[in-house]
Amino acid sequence: MSTKRDKATAGMRGDRAEQRAQAYLISQGLQPVTRNYRCKAGEIDLIMRDGEVLVFVEVRLRSASRFGAAAATVTAKKQQKIIRTAAFFLQAHRLTETTRCRFDVIAFDVVDSAGSHADQAAPDNTTCDRDPMPKAEAGIADSEETHWFRDAFSAYN
Repeated sequence: MSTKRDKATAGMRGDRAEQRAQAYLISQGLQPVTRNYRCKAGEIDLIMRDGEVLVFVEVRLRSASRFGAAAATVTAKKQQKIIRTAAFFLQAHRLTETTRCRFDVIAFDVVDSAGSHADQAAPDNTTCDRDPMPKAEAGIADSEETHWFRDAFSAYN
């Protein structure tokens, strides 16, 4: 049974993961728009700009590899929720007709003491680019692996 302390600790870990992901994306040339955008449709962890493209970023942290890779937790249902939330953002900012968009995932996976880790797959087996993030640059412990899935899923499936 989870306690308030467990939830608070998980929230702090998630917040740190979002901060690290944002710092990394900035180092790759993306510009921050907002963090933790919320509306009645849901929440988006990060919204960034990559040139003329608005990038909606889901940040996933998986602390135990025995349950699978972090990116694999971005299910089709979660993708649809993110897409609906992005549509609210676009409409609220009157960007629906003019803005190119992309949906990315940044996944943090912990490597266990034996050095094994979950197989990292793109969300719902979609094809996307993967970039291992340099650990020192992102402030990540040696026991974590980080992957950036660009264009991880599409609103037009």
